[in-house]
Amino acid sequence: MRRCSTLLWLLTGSCLLAAPPKPLVEFLFGRHLRNSGRLGGEGELAEPAPGEGIRFGVGHPGPGLDTRAARRGGGGDRIPAGGAVLFPGEDLPGMESLTACVWFRPELGNSPARLLYLSNRLDLYLGGASVGCGVRHGDPVRDHHMRTPREEPPVQANVWNFLAVVHDGQAKTITCYHGTDSAPLRQVAVWRDVPDPAPPNGPLSVGNLEGIRPFRGLLDTVRLYDQVLTAEQIQERFEGDRRTQSGLFSAAVPAPPPAPFRHGDVLLSSRSKHKNSLETIRAFRPDHLVWSYAHDAAFVAACRKEGVQTFQGTINSIPGTTETEAHVLDFDGKPVIAPWMVAFNPKSPWYWGCHNRPRFLARSLERAQVALDAGADVLQFDDWSLAVSAAGWSASCFCPQCTAGFRDYLNKALTAEQAKELGIADLGIFDYREYLRQHDNVQDAADYQARRRSLPLQAEFGDFLRHSLRDFFGRLRQELDKAKGSRLPLSVNSSLYRPRQRTNCMVDLVDFLQGETWHMGLVDLALACRTAEALGKWQVFVPKPTDLRVARQGIAASYALGQLMIVPWDMYMGSDATGIRPRYYGTPEQYGDLFSFVHANRALFDGMANAPLVGVIVDLDHYQEHLVRQACAMLFRAQVPFTFLPVGHAYYQQPLRGESLARFQYVITACDVGRLVAGDQEVLATVQDDTLVVPIG
Repeated sequence: MRRCSTLLWLLTGSCLLAAPPKPLVEFLFGRHLRNSGRLGGEGELAEPAPGEGIRFGVGHPGPGLDTRAARRGGGGDRIPAGGAVLFPGEDLPGMESLTACVWFRPELGNSPARLLYLSNRLDLYLGGASVGCGVRHGDPVRDHHMRTPREEPPVQANVWNFLAVVHDGQAKTITCYHGTDSAPLRQVAVWRDVPDPAPPNGPLSVGNLEGIRPFRGLLDTVRLYDQVLTAEQIQERFEGDRRTQSGLFSAAVPAPPPAPFRHGDVLLSSRSKHKNSLETIRAFRPDHLVWSYAHDAAFVAACRKEGVQTFQGTINSIPGTTETEAHVLDFDGKPVIAPWMVAFNPKSPWYWGCHNRPRFLARSLERAQVALDAGADVLQFDDWSLAVSAAGWSASCFCPQCTAGFRDYLNKALTAEQAKELGIADLGIFDYREYLRQHDNVQDAADYQARRRSLPLQAEFGDFLRHSLRDFFGRLRQELDKAKGSRLPLSVNSSLYRPRQRTNCMVDLVDFLQGETWHMGLVDLALACRTAEALGKWQVFVPKPTDLRVARQGIAASYALGQLMIVPWDMYMGSDATGIRPRYYGTPEQYGDLFSFVHANRALFDGMANAPLVGVIVDLDHYQEHLVRQACAMLFRAQVPFTFLPVGHAYYQQPLRGESLARFQYVITACDVGRLVAGDQEVLATVQDDTLVVPIG
C-alpha cells in the first residue's frame, strides 16, 4: 500500500509541473559518454595532464565521473591539470537563449574551477563556495563575469549540488538556481544587462577550461537546452533527479571527502622550520605539508615551490603565559600545566587554555590569522579538548565563565526536586566550588583532585564541559571561515582508535582527524579507519615509531584501509616532568620506498573504494571495544570486506539508517542492542526479514 501511495504521489505530482523539453545534450555518464540528447553523438575524454584524467566513479545515482585525479581544483596558473569530457562544438547551433544543468559533488578548494565551458557562450564555474558565470562579447571579444553574492555562497562541499543557469537572450538576463540532495531548489542570483555573446567557438567542455582550470570532485548528469526553461520545469528536472537518487545506493563506501586529500597523497609534517626541511620535502615529495608551527611566509612559499599543494598551520591550547584571562583555573584559582608540558619551559610556563573564556577564543583567532597571513590554507588545532582534558588531570576548571556556564547548564538539566535532593538551595546563585566546600568539605585543589570521582555532579560537569567545547568550536569555525573568506579545512589532533562519542565529542564539527598513534596492529588501525570511513572523515595517523618494521607495516596498512599515515619525520615522541624525549626523524632509506610506491600508483590509490559485504554495528555511546575487536579480527581472518555502522547520540546525531543496513546481506552487532535508543532498535528490526543480523561472541 505504501508503495502504491508513493507511486500515485509521483504520478500526480509530475502532472502538476510542466515537463521539461528534451535537451540538445544530455550526458548521464552510465559508464559511457553517449549523448542521449537530441543531437546524439558521443563525448570524448581529454587528458591535458598525463595521469590526471577523468575516470568513471560514483555518480548521482549509479556511475558518474570522478575528477579527483586532478592535482588541484581550479588554480591561477596555466600549467595543464586534470582532464575533461569534450563534445564537438561544430554540432552545437548558435543559441540566443540556453539553459544548462549539472549535478556535482565538489571537494574543498575548487577556485576557479570549471563545471561547463563553451567558449564565448557559457562559462559556468566555482569560486570556492560561490558560483560564477561568464560570457565573452564584443570585437575584440572580452569577458563579462558574474558571481553569486559572496556573503551567501550556495555551494556545499562534499555533498551533491545541483546548478541550473538560464540565459534569456531577449531579456538579457541569466538566472541561477541551486539545490542539494537535502536542500530545496532556490533562485540564488539574477544577473541583468548581460551582453550578447559572441558565437560559440570550440567544443563543450565538461570539468575543465582549456586544460588548466579543472574541477575536482564528482560530476554527473549534464544537460544543455537551446531554450529558456521555466522555474517550474527546472524544479521538475531537479525533483526528478532527486527521486531517482533516493531509490538507489552504491554498495561501495565513497572515499572520505571533507579535506583536501586523496588516497594517493603523501603527507609530511615539519613541525618547525629546520635547515633540512626543504631537503626532506624533495626526498619524500609530499603533496601536503601538515601540522606545522612554522608560520613564515617565505618558508611556506619555499614549500609550495617544491610542489607542496597545501600548507597546514597550527594553533593550540596554550594562549601564552601572560594571558591570564584565557587560562584554565583550578579549585584554588591557579593556572594549570599539563603533566607532559611541565619541562617545556619552566621559566615561562605553558599554562593551559579554557574554551569558555572569551579571551581564549580571541587569542586563538589572533594566532590563526598569523598562520593565514603566512599562507596557510588548512589549520590544525593541537590539544583540542582544552578544559575537558584539564578536568581529567587537574582540579579544574573553576574560572568565572565555567562557574556561570555550569550554573546555566544545571538550571536546564535539573528539576527543583533533583536540586533539593542534591542539597542545592537556589540554582539561580549556584557556585560549584562553594557548593563542594560546604556540601562535601572539599579543602583545596589537591583534596578535590584526590576525591573528584566520588564527588556529586561530576558527570554533569563533564557533560557541560563537552557541550560547551562544541559551542567553542562552532564559534571558532564560523570566525575562521569568515577570516579566510571560504571554508577553512580544520583538523584536531585526535584518533578514532577510541571512537566513543564521549572521547571524540566533536568529530562532526571538524574536517578530519590527525593524531599521534603508536598502535600499529591491523585491528588497531581498523578501529580508526573504519569508523572514519563510516563517518565520512579522513583519519590521518601521526606515527610514534618504536620499531622500524612495525612502523612500515602501519604505513602500508593505513593506505590499504583507505586512510593516510604521514611520513615519520619530525615526530613528537613524548615528554614528562623530567624532560622531553628526542624527536624522531625517519630517513628516505627507511621509508622512501613506501611513499615512492604510493606516488607511482596514484591512479590505483585514488580510485579505491571499500566494497563491504558485512556491516558491523558499533555503539559509540556504550562502546564495547572487545566486541568490536573480535568482529574485526574474525572478518580479517576470513578475508571478508567490512565496514562499520556507527550509532550514537550523546554529542552528535549518528542514527542507524535503514538504507545503510539494507546494503548488506549480513550485519554483525558488536554491541548490546538493548542499550540502543528505541528508534535505532526499530530501524534494526525493520531489516531483519531481508538481512541476517547476528551478534558477535
